Amino acid sequence: SLKIYATTLPALFDLLRYTDYKEPLLRISAEALDSGYLKPADYAAFKKMLLMELRDGWKRLKSEETSSNDDDWEYREEKKDADAAMRYRYSGTGYYLSDERSVSDQPGIVLDLTKLLLPYMPDPDVDKRIMPLLGSRDKIFCLMVAEQLIQKGKTLPDTLLPFFLKEPLLRYGALRMLYVNNQTSLIPDSLKDASALAKAYISFDEVGKKDSLIFLKSMPMEYKNRTGNLYFYRFRSKDEYFGKPGKLTWVWLPNDLNSKSLQEHPESGGRTINQSYPIEQLIVTGK
Repeated sequence: SLKIYATTLPALFDLLRYTDYKEPLLRISAEALDSGYLKPADYAAFKKMLLMELRDGWKRLKSEETSSNDDDWEYREEKKDADAAMRYRYSGTGYYLSDERSVSDQPGIVLDLTKLLLPYMPDPDVDKRIMPLLGSRDKIFCLMVAEQLIQKGKTLPDTLLPFFLKEPLLRYGALRMLYVNNQTSLIPDSLKDASALAKAYISFDEVGKKDSLIFLKSMPMEYKNRTGNLYFYRFRSKDEYFGKPGKLTWVWLPNDLNSKSLQEHPESGGRTINQSYPIEQLIVTGK
């Protein structure tokens, strides 16, 4: 268990010099820290070594980014090919590195090192290693770093949050990050409405689509003894120009948007639109 591991992990940190041990050791250490079994004081003697590992890991990650061609990075940021293996997934607790990611372990290693070193901020040496990570070309990776900073009450650069909120792929993750960490004062007025969060979620959940998203209507609905609203959107699919059906999508959100209610994804669904089953019937039945 993590509790048992935590009693031995600091003594095992010398194994970080060996590549085969690095990724699993850092992953377990980060999980033990999250669970409260491992304290920053437990591995304070290894802070300098962790800083060197973060420095070297960031160099390797930047090298991977530089060696990748533009099409690769456009895919990673925009997920143009929905069928290809994706480096990132989104769970009820946020973005995470998936088992289908590329053969490189560098993003996970850097993120785990960041988590282990964050408790030492505002140590200048730690700041110097962590803050440059926000300049990665991989913007989902940047959002994952930003969420770690927000969780620790750190301030993000002024231009970073507006960028996240502007990008369709990142907007839902950024909004949810602010709700879950009780930072709703940082959400612009134009995005504070629940319908904005619903649209942001659809834009993320339907990442393979590049078509117009049209709001149809909302209606009150109780779900699992909670009051909320059902939001209906239609994709004006390019396929419709070729005689293929479009799609209706809906999202249910609670009335109380807060850190507790957004611990998990919104409830959502969708259905293909065709002439024999009109949109009005889909909205009424939800089937």
